Amino acid sequence: MLFAVLTALYWLVQRGRDLPDTLVTNRVLLFALWYLIVVLILVIGFVLARNLFKLWIERRQHALGTRFKTKLVATYIGLSLAPVLALFLFANELLQGSIDRWFSASVSGVLEQGNSVAQALHDAMAEHNLRDAARLARELEGLALDEPTGRTTASRRLARGREETGAAFVALYDRDEFVHAVVDPATGLADLPELGRGLPREALERGRA
Repeated sequence: MLFAVLTALYWLVQRGRDLPDTLVTNRVLLFALWYLIVVLILVIGFVLARNLFKLWIERRQHALGTRFKTKLVATYIGLSLAPVLALFLFANELLQGSIDRWFSASVSGVLEQGNSVAQALHDAMAEHNLRDAARLARELEGLALDEPTGRTTASRRLARGREETGAAFVALYDRDEFVHAVVDPATGLADLPELGRGLPREALERGRA
């Protein structure tokens, strides 16, 4: 009997792992099964408690055949607990697998959505910065950057453009030659960051630097 119960339990556990996700992740079905198991355990516990109480009363009254009844009740308890424990282990394995599937699906979905939001935000910021850079380039177009007055005017316009756009760093290039740059004092940078000569070309080709 015990071997048959263990074999059936092993078969049910293996079948439970192969159940489709739509069935295993059905919370209503799983909780209904859980409550059904609890009710069955309570019913069996009530029957056992009643038989034990009746046996205790008969033993106190020294009724005939109490020893035989004690053996019967002990056998009944053993036979009753075996399927209950098997059912409990199966339900525990099924619920554990369901919880793992819930969280694995949720985490993967959250990660995908988070990556999509981050990528969309990155693209929006890049497009916004590109528009601001194009506007500043139009404002600085035609300035004589070889003359001190032109560089002074460009410096003022860069500073004003940085404040309007809220950028932390704005640099001006004349083709591949670095001309001037302004940095937001809130960044705490004491010196300008080093910029390569290929930065403008990379920004034009890729739309970002």
